[in-house]
Amino acid sequence: MSLRLVVVLILLVGPLLTGCSLLEPGPSFASVAAAPVAPDQTRLVVYRPPANHLLEVIGGRAVAIDGAPACTLPDEHFFVHEGPPGAITIADGASSLALTAAPGAQYYVRIAFNPQRGSLVGWISPLVLPVVSPMLGLQPAEPAPGPAAGTFAIEAVDASKAGRELARLTLDTDCH
Repeated sequence: MSLRLVVVLILLVGPLLTGCSLLEPGPSFASVAAAPVAPDQTRLVVYRPPANHLLEVIGGRAVAIDGAPACTLPDEHFFVHEGPPGAITIADGASSLALTAAPGAQYYVRIAFNPQRGSLVGWISPLVLPVVSPMLGLQPAEPAPGPAAGTFAIEAVDASKAGRELARLTLDTDCH
């Protein structure tokens, strides 16, 4: 097989393989969002949009809410968590987001690749500095915990932006 033929086959077959998940979509956000939030509860809609970076396609992200594991959330999926209002922490490894949730309110939380890690410097620094710093007699600085501390960023998103992104995602029924 010639190299040219292989490239043409990859270009023709690649989009067909990635489109397979569109043939049988799971429950949509619209069907989940139709239910009102109870006045004594808070609703979190936690989601991962489609990967837009090669390093983002690494499988599911271990999401925890208030320290309790919620699930391993894959790309292009979301889940709904209802609980009491007040202080809530959503975490994914080194990244976390703290919210003070109001009763009867709904919040949208997006977990996506950390744009600060999107550059060559963003990826090489955490790998090289721990090795080079002791040689130079320096103490490497630890990133402060927060939404953008780790490989993935966690951020609260307004309803209109979240709605556009969630329209294409599937409910993950294993999450809670």
